[in-house]
Amino acid sequence: MAHLQAEKFKFLVAILYTNTAEEVATVSENWRVDDDVICYPNFKGPKMEKALRSHQSPDEKWLRFPYSVLKICGELSFIFSQFIHFL
Repeated sequence: MAHLQAEKFKFLVAILYTNTAEEVATVSENWRVDDDVICYPNFKGPKMEKALRSHQSPDEKWLRFPYSVLKICGELSFIFSQFIHFL
């Protein structure tokens, strides 16, 4: 019997183009709608961190933004180690 393996999503550092600004955010690859639009949760804090770490599937309440990818990474720790220098 073949063993099915869940798809492993990566993390993205992306520029989200909101109505009022351009914001850099870490997002799940699972949140992509297509190459031009990404979903983003409408909540913050621990709930947001959990959604990111678990690559939670977006729902219809999430916001949608045009975006550009700056970096694709397999681990959040790599993103934090590379991009913390810019803060």
